[in-house]
Amino acid sequence: MSDAHSAEVPSGDVAPGEVVLSMRGLRKRFGGKEVLRGLDLDVRRGEILTLLGASGSGKSVLLKVIVGLVRADAGEVIFHGGHLEGLDDHALAPVRRRIGMVFQSAALFDSLSVADNVAYGLRAEGPGGLAPDAIRTRVAWALECVGLRDADVLMPSELSGGMRKRIGVARTIALRPEVVLYDEPTTGLDPRNSARIGALIASLREQLAVTSVIVTHDLALARSVSDRLAFLHEGRIVAVGSVADVSATTDPIVRAFLDGTAGGAD
Repeated sequence: MSDAHSAEVPSGDVAPGEVVLSMRGLRKRFGGKEVLRGLDLDVRRGEILTLLGASGSGKSVLLKVIVGLVRADAGEVIFHGGHLEGLDDHALAPVRRRIGMVFQSAALFDSLSVADNVAYGLRAEGPGGLAPDAIRTRVAWALECVGLRDADVLMPSELSGGMRKRIGVARTIALRPEVVLYDEPTTGLDPRNSARIGALIASLREQLAVTSVIVTHDLALARSVSDRLAFLHEGRIVAVGSVADVSATTDPIVRAFLDGTAGGAD
């Protein structure tokens, strides 16, 4: 591997459907519990891949490992042919602009307006980044994408739960990422707002060719937007395929989750 301070991830194009992100042999232990146990998974360009699994199966941990918020104990994370495992925060900074993450809580800054929340990552790019006028234009564009352009002057305390989720998405897409990771994007939302988030995720693929990886227990969301489903059990992928294929599985562990006799919030 290249030195952690100088490693670069190639920006080469891949055709639609080709693998853009791969995980190989990922392992992660917290204390006495091994959460990821040799996990392998490929993500294809332009797809919406949803990760399902019961509480503690490693779904949210996997997302954090991909972007380096949690360090794997072993294994590889490969993006456009470049290895991410072992890179320090400085080397990961440009990668995190290309792989965005929408957190379960939306993680908005309560002291900043909606516009300033969305602009935060753009301003953090520092010298050589976008000019102020360009940042304002990008913020307006991102808010328009999530249907909340008129919310720019509001504070987070003035937003509904569904609006907070959408602002979290706007902040992520303002950086124009290639891949967006969603951690439980519909938790706490009513069916109407959950459907709105699903439609938003699908529209971002259509408008921006964004590749999406979703962690969720919301089976309605998973079935409505996903190209493929991947099921995690005890730290490994035990089933992966189209919605129809996974829904028709006879595997007792997956079947119990899909039938509502197993699971829980991660």
